[in-house]
Amino acid sequence: MLEPEPDPTTSDREVEPLLVTTTSATDLNKAIIAERNREVKQIEEDLVHMSAAQRMLAKIVSEQGQQIDKVASNTEKSSNMLSVANEALAESEKSANSRRKRNIAIGVVGGVVGLAVVGGTTVSVLKTLNKF
Repeated sequence: MLEPEPDPTTSDREVEPLLVTTTSATDLNKAIIAERNREVKQIEEDLVHMSAAQRMLAKIVSEQGQQIDKVASNTEKSSNMLSVANEALAESEKSANSRRKRNIAIGVVGGVVGLAVVGGTTVSVLKTLNKF
């Protein structure tokens, strides 16, 4: 460092406080610069940590987006399957009603035929009994 050259008209006692003041100002400037460097390094470290946190957050958001897409897809598939199941149930109900009606009709016809057979047999038996 350059030290101020003493004025030839000043004494040694006058020059020494100037040197001490200059040295203290230089030391102070060095200390300020060192502190600023530490602060800049701390800011840099904080930015690196923030960047890592942002990357991690972006990954989480991406994964959640994929999961939401899967849920939406599964919901749509379930809705479609439910529609198909409702249609099959309606068709099954129609078929069951048709079978029930057919069975009732068969039962009625069978009952009528049975009554006719029983009635015919009864008439035959009565005619046979009347002959005796």
